[in-house]
Amino acid sequence: MYLSGDSINEDSIFNRFIDTSFSTNYDPFTTHLPPILNIGAVWRGIYDPWKLAFNYEQGFSNTALSSVIPKFYIEGEYAFANVIPVRAGIGVGGRELLEYEVGLGFEFPYAYLGLGASNHRGIFYGLKGLSAELNLGLRTPIWAVIDGIVKDSITGKPMIVDYTVTYQRGKTFTKSTNKEGKLKFHLYATDVKIQIKEKDYEVKTIEFAVGPKDRIHKNILMQPSTGLLICKVVDKLSGKTMQNVPVHIISAKSAKGITNSTGVTKFNLLEDKYKISIRIKDYVPYTASVNIKKAKSFTQVCELKLNKGYIVGKAQNTKTKEGVKCKITVLDSLLKEYKTIETDKNGIYRELLPSGKYTMKVKPLVKGYIKQEIPFEIKPAETTKKDILLLKKKMKLTFRNINFDLNKAKIKPESYPVLDSLGTIMVQNPSIIVRIGGHTDTRGSRNYNMRLSRRRAYAVKMYIIKNFNISKKRMYSKGYGESRPLVYPEKTKSDYAKNRRVEFEVLRELK
Repeated sequence: MYLSGDSINEDSIFNRFIDTSFSTNYDPFTTHLPPILNIGAVWRGIYDPWKLAFNYEQGFSNTALSSVIPKFYIEGEYAFANVIPVRAGIGVGGRELLEYEVGLGFEFPYAYLGLGASNHRGIFYGLKGLSAELNLGLRTPIWAVIDGIVKDSITGKPMIVDYTVTYQRGKTFTKSTNKEGKLKFHLYATDVKIQIKEKDYEVKTIEFAVGPKDRIHKNILMQPSTGLLICKVVDKLSGKTMQNVPVHIISAKSAKGITNSTGVTKFNLLEDKYKISIRIKDYVPYTASVNIKKAKSFTQVCELKLNKGYIVGKAQNTKTKEGVKCKITVLDSLLKEYKTIETDKNGIYRELLPSGKYTMKVKPLVKGYIKQEIPFEIKPAETTKKDILLLKKKMKLTFRNINFDLNKAKIKPESYPVLDSLGTIMVQNPSIIVRIGGHTDTRGSRNYNMRLSRRRAYAVKMYIIKNFNISKKRMYSKGYGESRPLVYPEKTKSDYAKNRRVEFEVLRELK
């Protein structure tokens, strides 16, 4: 600092920085600094990239540091990406009359760096009055940190979504959660709105306020706007799942899926009623209706019926149930030969056939048995059981469980299943001629027992003829009364019961 009365020469330090080559004489520099009026204003929002500064300077005397000429200064700054601020300013008036400056910098959450250059003598003085500046500093951010996890409200699984943050008078930015569904960002004190729009989910919006250095955690559960339909396709006959099956969902807006290796395909559907349709070769067309509810899952097991079914059974002796090996010729609905199969040595057979009506011609491969013709029907994805009851010539079947009302020929209903089995035998053996024989015990007169046995044998014959459409020429009936007892003399109730019977006897085959 120079004291009053000191001379100022060209070699002094003061002269190196202050230009004294003015035509106007100034008062000597003293320790008494002149008063200067300085009024300034800065405008910059916390989140705005723009910054504007205005400054007015007025001295009250002409000295080396002040001027009575008023000075106006304006400076603008713009921060690119909120990281690289670029500024420029210009001043008019004062001792320099015209000055300008430019600069740029780098701003980080915890540090900043600034570079600048200014010319205090205007643009007509070359490098005279040029100065440079370097600013470097550390700082502590005062922002709030917001983090959270986005999950599916039904499954609880994290979601990768885009979320939009609105803050400070409508400013926005969009970011994405990571693979763990986590989000994280920071803001200065403000009101915050987070909004997530994801396909097949309700729009999620949360609003809250943050203050300086707040740390806020949000668990965000996304509510599906659709329901989940899980279609599992299985073969009804085998019970196995079916892959690569096209599944059609029919509604105002249709959808299509293909089952995976586990027979499953999934659909996200709006709340509504839908129709499932599956049509593939060799299977009966499948349809089902489902009602989908929002944010709920529904599993539909689609059992496809193979348009085929199994015919299974055993060829056996009607009386002893012993298996008999047979050759079976299958005729289609037009009675054309479709297939020939052969039972095993125990008479057991199993064959897969297309659905429809058939007739099997059974030729026993053991001598003495009578051939049979058996009609049957195959239903899709079902197993039809047909045991083949084989008869031998002169075979006699005895039934003691065909009951009648007391002293009458009226058959009791509990005996119908037994008579139905006899009718089935007649149907399956269309070439046989049989005789129904009625027998009584010895109680009562001979004449009475003879008449009663005839009437009962006739009642059995007519039941079978009427219910199974059997020709009368193939069935005869005869009453024997008490003339052919199996036990004689009868002494117990058991002996009487053994003598009361109905016999089914194969007489011969039709020629």
